[in-house]
Amino acid sequence: MKSDLDTKGYVIFRNALSQSEIETGKSFIEDGKVLYTKMTAFIQKSMIGKLNEIMDWDAQYVKYRVSDNNNSSDASAFHRDIIYQDRQKEYIYPVYTLLSYLDKTVMELIPTSHISPVGNYTDALRTYKLKETITMNPGDLILFASTMLHRGIFTERLPYRRLIQVFEIFPDKELYEKYANKFLHIPSPRPKLSALSVFFSRFKLSTLILNIYGYLNAFTGYGYHPSLLQKYNVSNFTYLASEGLQGRVNVEPYQWQTINRYILSRPLYDFPEMYRKQLKFIQYTRQHILYSAVILILGFFLFVGLLMIR
Repeated sequence: MKSDLDTKGYVIFRNALSQSEIETGKSFIEDGKVLYTKMTAFIQKSMIGKLNEIMDWDAQYVKYRVSDNNNSSDASAFHRDIIYQDRQKEYIYPVYTLLSYLDKTVMELIPTSHISPVGNYTDALRTYKLKETITMNPGDLILFASTMLHRGIFTERLPYRRLIQVFEIFPDKELYEKYANKFLHIPSPRPKLSALSVFFSRFKLSTLILNIYGYLNAFTGYGYHPSLLQKYNVSNFTYLASEGLQGRVNVEPYQWQTINRYILSRPLYDFPEMYRKQLKFIQYTRQHILYSAVILILGFFLFVGLLMIR
């Protein structure tokens, strides 16, 4: 298993959770709410506990999120959970994401894409054919490198797609303490855009377009530039950890709270709020403008070509 994690970048633990544990996890999700106090304990015992048992780790994690279909707001296109920002360093920290689906569904990932977190467009076209579609059954766990390209499939319109995502997992306390503070997090809650993204993720054509944009942008490093972090006076960090379009909540003991929010296990370093709009333009907007322009130009020449044939 460890060899698959090192080479392919992911490993699946089939039937890791018992039926009783699956039902317990489901019982903490109801009507768009989550009982986070209980869910946190469930994650530590049934997910992290199983991971430690199988991998002989003492895993530590930074945050988690629970969703039910609505994580399509930022997960329906290929993306990386963390964004590498220092190509001068050869060593990429051993940091992982752990998922537990409580309902049967499918997802896609691209093996080995974690090895080169910043690529070019030629490699992007060559690498896309490596993608794998994976069926996840209730009770399965999947562990993958957080720089790996992956996405959820939401066009099936399942009644439930309950998912627990545990982010920034380190194999032991020593690595956790050494590297967890090298991550700069980007909280950017945008509820209206999130709802719109959830809607478009249900349709194959809009999902295809969004995935083209997302894949090319993620593969090429989200507008990567070697001096990006220096520009915003945060050069002591190595990774950016985007939180998509969702916000955070502080856990209230034994209260049901809004689903699809980030729950933190430790205080985090956040990207400076005053620069977040600029960062969004660099990481997303300018690439999307470019891709849209290319598609329009290609469409124009195709249209002209069809007219000439006639």
